[in-house]
Amino acid sequence: MIQYEKRTLSCFIAQIGETYRAQKAVTFEEGDGFTYEQLLKAVDAFDGVLTAAGITKGDKVGLLATNSPWWAAAYFAAAAYGRVIVPILPDFTAADVENILRHSESKALFLSSSLMHKNREIFSRLPGLKVFAVDGAAALSDGGAWPSVSFDEFNARTYSAGFQAVIERLKMQPTAEEDTAAIIYTSGTTGSSKGVMLTHRNLVSNVISARVIPPQPETIDTSQNASLSILPLSHTYECTIGLLTTLNRGCHIHYISKPLAPATLIPVMQRIRPGIMLSVPLLIEKIYRKSILTTINKKALTRTLYRWPPVRKLLNRVAGKKMYRLFGGNLVFFGIGGAPLAPDVELFLREGKFPYCLGYGLTETSPLVVGSNASDQRYRATGHLIDDVEVRIADADPKTGEGEIQVKGPNVMKGYFKDPERTAEVFTEDGWFRTGDLGVLKKDYLYIRGRLKNVILGASGENIYPESIEAMINEFEFVEDSLIIEDEKKTLTALVHLNTEELKKKFGDSAQAAGDYIKHIVDEVNKRLSNFSKISRSEHQKEPFEKTATHKIKRFLYSRDSKNKGEKK
Repeated sequence: MIQYEKRTLSCFIAQIGETYRAQKAVTFEEGDGFTYEQLLKAVDAFDGVLTAAGITKGDKVGLLATNSPWWAAAYFAAAAYGRVIVPILPDFTAADVENILRHSESKALFLSSSLMHKNREIFSRLPGLKVFAVDGAAALSDGGAWPSVSFDEFNARTYSAGFQAVIERLKMQPTAEEDTAAIIYTSGTTGSSKGVMLTHRNLVSNVISARVIPPQPETIDTSQNASLSILPLSHTYECTIGLLTTLNRGCHIHYISKPLAPATLIPVMQRIRPGIMLSVPLLIEKIYRKSILTTINKKALTRTLYRWPPVRKLLNRVAGKKMYRLFGGNLVFFGIGGAPLAPDVELFLREGKFPYCLGYGLTETSPLVVGSNASDQRYRATGHLIDDVEVRIADADPKTGEGEIQVKGPNVMKGYFKDPERTAEVFTEDGWFRTGDLGVLKKDYLYIRGRLKNVILGASGENIYPESIEAMINEFEFVEDSLIIEDEKKTLTALVHLNTEELKKKFGDSAQAAGDYIKHIVDEVNKRLSNFSKISRSEHQKEPFEKTATHKIKRFLYSRDSKNKGEKK
């Protein structure tokens, strides 16, 4: 285990470079990219470009790029040399990007060539912004030509840089642990974006706390040290766990250069045979419902037998083995986070002996609060307490033990950028961060019940957790997504988005078929609900729900005081 002299990204990148110098660090799946030595030299070269442009300690540097080895070089070049990195999600609109660059006061921007056309219009409105091509760190010409640089050319150019000199320069950086390293703008599910300030100490401490999530190299075969990154690095989940934590253990991280789709992902997994992957629930839920469950439901016999636990376990074990081979047959850690995992899907993964691991966190906590690896994962638990991070349940219900999850530790953010009022609101008087999530602690395992602001009060004051009801609805074959909201009469309405193409194949092309199917779902779900939490009305949500980067529905867009999003049934 690496012991860092200081909990700064400067020391972090220097010490992993020394430890794993000759090993592959970050590459595309085809092989182009950097070893750990080349990564450090690339970081040093990127720093030289910023320095020459007058971008110095404390200046903000935007990073608007798709996943690649270049992304890692740009990230460390800014943060490790005392600047503040501002990662921006590639899916953000040009207006969102402009607002973030303005609000963060960014003086420079690293940009992917694939995102140039979409965002070109904003540069004329930000005349002081210095824009660099992320793939090679070359400045864009006045005419906007893209100065593309290959990895071979770039690595040859930086080859003469003295490796030990780069190490010493990084270690000598005057960066303090409490200096801001990154400002992360959350898309959020409940309203406007906030700039979360994460310090060097926040990020490196979280990496150290997560050292067994995934397990360290000495506990697994070195052939399982390959990692495949499929989530956006601009999101804290992938950046801290998928980049920093995996580099900390000497992983070889692979990125996919082509658009992500089953046709491209499956061959890559078969070739790389990753030991480590991170995902959001949507990916694994789709595989289960559209492939495994559909196959089981095709025949009346297997559909009936699947309801009997002994047979279900057997079928899940067979399907789990098949899915494990589909993912390359080498996984030891398949991390799932960013949103709740459906209970039926988790049961399949558990009975299928697939090495899934759940965790919980927020951008404001760098992000990890609790987590597990495959050996200590408990059914329906969001994760186990980790070192150096304290969790308490505030105002717990004496009967259920449920209350607001609050967090304290070196991973908790510095605050919201230029927003002291919101910062004060999310901290208690004794310094605990209010997550806004409801949960319960049982023997050092955290169980999430839902968002505090999403809880609906029943007629007699009972707590109704819409996420739990939505999970039941989402188990049905043709359901893509659902949302439970409280209507004008203080009763529950279910908005249900269906896979209408598949529904048509079975029930024909008619609006009535969709309405009847949704009614059937509601009737079945209500049989499983207590009287105070039964669904009173339903609507067919014809258009997909708008979602965040981690595929959580933006609930605030579908409240009763917003425009009607669906067809009432």
